[in-house]
Amino acid sequence: MSIQRVSAILVVCLVIFPAVARSIPPNPARIGGAVTLINSVKVKSADNSRNVRTAQISDENFIFKVSHPDGVDFDPVAEDADGLNSLDHYVIDIPIYQTREQPGGALPGETAIVRVFMNDRELEVVSPPHGRIIVGNSGSITPVDLVIQDIEDGEVLYTQTQLDRAVAAAVEKWDVGSDGLIDLREAIHALMITVGIDAPVDSR
Repeated sequence: MSIQRVSAILVVCLVIFPAVARSIPPNPARIGGAVTLINSVKVKSADNSRNVRTAQISDENFIFKVSHPDGVDFDPVAEDADGLNSLDHYVIDIPIYQTREQPGGALPGETAIVRVFMNDRELEVVSPPHGRIIVGNSGSITPVDLVIQDIEDGEVLYTQTQLDRAVAAAVEKWDVGSDGLIDLREAIHALMITVGIDAPVDSR
């Protein structure tokens, strides 16, 4: 093979292969995990639901999606619309931004929203709070378990952080003895005030 032919092949490779490399978008950032509806009702895949003894509902009517905080979809759309996998987990691949090949993707480190739909109705994501997550790097895999509730059923589910804050506030308000605990006398005092009967409490 002549030197001129080898040189020509090398030039062609240098021209083609960088172009091919540029045409491949970055690997997505993957999230996934278990899904729990209010009152610890687990969402199960249709295949697994027949053999589950604990409370559960089928995943058949659920769609899981990740979008910008304003609700605008990424491009390509980041969603899981084909049910849970064999581990009863949803899985979503979030496209990562690249100037030319994937301008509609997410930037690593930016905030995104996990959204859940059941029968075309959007549910409330309680955990992570308001569905907010941080997009990982290209090729990352981040576990994100979801706790969701049906906004239309009127029930309210508090996160553990909210419960801890409520307990701390109650102790601060009703702990007459300032010992970090609410004893029987303090509890009775709190109850009396709640029903409109104020009475002093001996904190000794």
